[in-house]
Amino acid sequence: MFNMLLHIKNLSLSVTARMTTNNDVPMLICQLLNVKPWIKLENDKKYIFQDNSWKIMDEKENIISTQEAHLWLSLHEFFTSEQLRNSYEITQFRKKNLMQLQHLLNDCLLDQIPPLIHLKQCLYQLSLTEVSTVLKRPLIIELNAEVRYYK
Repeated sequence: MFNMLLHIKNLSLSVTARMTTNNDVPMLICQLLNVKPWIKLENDKKYIFQDNSWKIMDEKENIISTQEAHLWLSLHEFFTSEQLRNSYEITQFRKKNLMQLQHLLNDCLLDQIPPLIHLKQCLYQLSLTEVSTVLKRPLIIELNAEVRYYK
């Protein structure tokens, strides 16, 4: 997903529309960052999924996993890309979920991924703005080829 967001300018408008309206990628990322399925607690030990296996997590070492880093950078890329940001409508529900991420953006995380400082500022600005009640969805006409199966 991160690589796709990096090259969003080269993708079609229908891909952008699907990411923002149909699949709601930012809300998916928010949910994953809140749940953190790459970390599990078993027998009073914390395990982290890294390099295709579960490894014991060192509590003293606050290094974030690659999965978490990719999700944070994807969210950052989503809100710094003008093409995506303009086509994404912020509703009250979306704003509430995005605001839940603010407490996860701590100093340790910002030290490891400095571009997230910009995301933290964007979330802060979003918290100060009012949510529009007027829908601003553009009309997108998409041609889909019909697939026929022959026996």
